[in-house]
Amino acid sequence: MHNMKRYKNWVRAAMLLLLTTLTTSTVWAADDEYKYVLWLNDGTQKILDFSDKPVMTYADGVVTLKTSGENFTWPLTDLKKLTFMNAANAKVKLSKTKATIEKGKTLTLKATITPSDLPDKSVTWTSSDTKVATVTSAGKVKGVKTGTATITCTSNSTGAKATCEVTVGSVKLDQTEIVVEKTKTKTLTATVYPSTLTDKSVTWSSSDTKIATVSSKGKVKGVKTGTATITCTSNATGLSTTCKVTVGSVKLDQTEVSVEKGKTMTLKATAYPSTLEDKTVTWTSSNTPPAR
Repeated sequence: MHNMKRYKNWVRAAMLLLLTTLTTSTVWAADDEYKYVLWLNDGTQKILDFSDKPVMTYADGVVTLKTSGENFTWPLTDLKKLTFMNAANAKVKLSKTKATIEKGKTLTLKATITPSDLPDKSVTWTSSDTKVATVTSAGKVKGVKTGTATITCTSNSTGAKATCEVTVGSVKLDQTEIVVEKTKTKTLTATVYPSTLTDKSVTWSSSDTKIATVSSKGKVKGVKTGTATITCTSNATGLSTTCKVTVGSVKLDQTEVSVEKGKTMTLKATAYPSTLEDKTVTWTSSNTPPAR
């Protein structure tokens, strides 16, 4: 009697071990409700799908999984491992579901795999269009050209998937450096990529509005001599580009002079701001007599 009790306790312990041992070699679809994976002592594997969660019982050395319409039995001596896995609990979550990067730049996506006790948490990364964006085995995404690609992360043990829509874009200005006089204006034109974006609107800003301001249409106005940076940002992608604006002027030491015929007088010009590398000037006359 004592030995029989010990045998039953061993069987219960063995069944508990079987039920709590996970196998990660099987991939199942998201519509599978309840799946059991049976590993037999002969090295083969059997997979059972149930529409309802079955009840497991053990009697006379036989394991039974039973639902209202299904009934499967196996001798315990034939079983090496028995695993229950609920596909509804198999999930992959990414750190981002949407991302934007520039051509040539990278970002790394992080994947969280559930159930958390899966011994194999490895994943496979793929890109729907490697001409737009590539992805490494570590989830590092690189922008190749403007456009949109879907990065898919798949759990190798469960088959669960998660995706991130990656937009590779840029913002370009027709000029990257301009010079404007005080109180004068120049208009910058922005082009947002990719062209497939529905929202191509941009936001303009100036690093120093005391030197130069910019309107919502990209019109830059000089306020005082100096240098400011105008930034143009895509509202859809968050990507931006800049234009260096120099507000300058040229002053003469005299604004009105009289000179006799045949005589000369020299005017002195000063170019502002003083930070300009090229301070040379060009002189012209509004009325030059023809050469004789």
